[in-house]
Amino acid sequence: MQSQIDTQNISFESCIYKYCGSDQTGTILIATHNNKSCQISIENGDVIAASLGRSKGYQVAKELLNDGIRSASFIDDLKFPHTGVAEIHSSQLFLEKLANIPHLTLVKS
Repeated sequence: MQSQIDTQNISFESCIYKYCGSDQTGTILIATHNNKSCQISIENGDVIAASLGRSKGYQVAKELLNDGIRSASFIDDLKFPHTGVAEIHSSQLFLEKLANIPHLTLVKS
């Protein structure tokens, strides 16, 4: 099931915390303001991998900081194949790096 995330009315971080805090599995698909595609994979509520263009893993948070988020959606049970460099070993660390994105507020729900 696909859930559209309205980044105009609710913060992206609130949405990612929703999925991370609910033990869900799936993928958040993001389009940036620079028309790049990003995938953040969540398994049982933990961020396990991220990719954005040529950026992988924790580097994705920095790229999102540079590019900004235009739109995002979550698809239940969708798993993208990721290379080892895209793996996230600490979901909390990745979420902390996302906290540096301007105009987006981290509010854990």
